[in-house]
Amino acid sequence: MQKQKQEKVDELINMVYLCDYEKLLLMPCIKRIDANKVYIYLRDHNPPHFHVIYAEYEELITIRSLENYNGNIPKAQRKKVIDWAESNQDYLIEKWNEFNPNNRI
Repeated sequence: MQKQKQEKVDELINMVYLCDYEKLLLMPCIKRIDANKVYIYLRDHNPPHFHVIYAEYEELITIRSLENYNGNIPKAQRKKVIDWAESNQDYLIEKWNEFNPNNRI
């Protein structure tokens, strides 16, 4: 049983690209845009959103409208993230649904 659990953990680790090792199980990094790290947390709350971390800043952005939900990052960094997100909304929805099966879009 323990071996099966470890194999499953190893499989999950290998499936997800992670920006930071310490965020391994709760906060998979799904994209890096320069120094911006884009995360979708596992089992997160609604509305569907993603987190962007840049230096000491963090912003939550809703997936559908790409509007600010909470926090902020510098304007120039936000523009880079929004430009990427506009052309990758399907990917964001797919990842949200994968990591949050009880709060699917």
